[in-house]
Amino acid sequence: MNTASAIDIHDSFAPDTETVQSGFIDTYGWDKNKMQAHRWTEVVDGETVAFQRLAGYQEKYLRDLITTTKKQLGIAVYSGTGDNMVAVALMELDSSDNAEDPLGSNNCKYNTWFYGRSVRGDAYQWCCVFVMYCAASCGYTGTGSKDDDLLLWTGSCTELYNDTVRKGMISYGYNDTIAGGGSYAPMPGDLMFFKDESGSGYGHIGIVCESADNGWYIVEGNSNNRVQRNYYGSTSTSYRVRQGRIVHIDYPDQESASINESNVWNYLTNNIGFDKALASGMMGYMYAASNMMPGYGATETDNYDESIGLMGWHNERHDIEPRTLMIAAEDDYVMHDGYDYCNFVNYCTKHKISPAALNSQLAYIKYTKNQYRKYAGAPDIAASAAQVARQIYEDYPLPNASKGDCAGKAVRVYGRNVT
Repeated sequence: MNTASAIDIHDSFAPDTETVQSGFIDTYGWDKNKMQAHRWTEVVDGETVAFQRLAGYQEKYLRDLITTTKKQLGIAVYSGTGDNMVAVALMELDSSDNAEDPLGSNNCKYNTWFYGRSVRGDAYQWCCVFVMYCAASCGYTGTGSKDDDLLLWTGSCTELYNDTVRKGMISYGYNDTIAGGGSYAPMPGDLMFFKDESGSGYGHIGIVCESADNGWYIVEGNSNNRVQRNYYGSTSTSYRVRQGRIVHIDYPDQESASINESNVWNYLTNNIGFDKALASGMMGYMYAASNMMPGYGATETDNYDESIGLMGWHNERHDIEPRTLMIAAEDDYVMHDGYDYCNFVNYCTKHKISPAALNSQLAYIKYTKNQYRKYAGAPDIAASAAQVARQIYEDYPLPNASKGDCAGKAVRVYGRNVT
């Protein structure tokens, strides 16, 4: 495999895109026959315009192209996205317990989680704690290592901002953004720091969840005593916003099986409460279905009519009956055997989260946890993990894997995670 650095590719800064593409093709030895294209036409300003979208090597090509440009400009290079962070924030936005009790007290589940006890009063503002909650759910903070954590474990907005700058992440002022006449469009997962009214440090923070015309939306904790989604942009006039900063977070690439295994194991055993044999069996099945890659199948087709995600969800598997995944949102939830089930992609659409994000898929597993309860209760041994994997396979056969493959992978997961 050619491991040439993108910065070394000839013609990587040619004046036209076709020459740049040729440079990548020559360096990596790509077969142009595999660079297929989807072509269509649209009417633009009264004229029919032809478009095409490349497939095959497109993702690697564009990723390397971005890397090349960022290295040349001296901008920090990152390979991941903030999808997981945003997925958690939007889940909390839709949660029924995301407010203070009573309102105005700062007594909320996020502070209780962060401090390990119930707290209240003005000393416990919780906007940054909410960011910690979302980040910890994704494995981005709280590991115990200040330098290894992507985000510093802190309840202080100013401390968090200073640490992102210390780590070399790029900070944009209001005038650098599209809202202030600049060119930067805040990306999902970016952090928005609000200037403190005193002019010293930062007094509030939120997570960018969506770009919009001349602005962006963020999910913020401690907004009117609850988690809220608010818009900021060219119409924002407050001092806190105009003097605030947007920090682009260098998220790690989530397409790493080892990273995902750790996050999935912790979620299944600690968050949902599955026993170790059940968690291992499910994860063995996941390795067989998707190699523990949440993005598996997500870009195969626009309709998601192929297997997708950790569990290889399909229109004929992991649903109540064989039906299309893109049924109307109002048909999202159905009752079956006394349990409330829903279709995976529709669940993501309803909750405004990405089907390809790890935390979206974990949230769906938690939502449908009752269908996995029947596999629970086996002895805490590797053989039980293998048996769970076989049972799941019998209920939801995989087209490209065997029952034995699932069982073998489950045993290995058990061995890596159970001491």
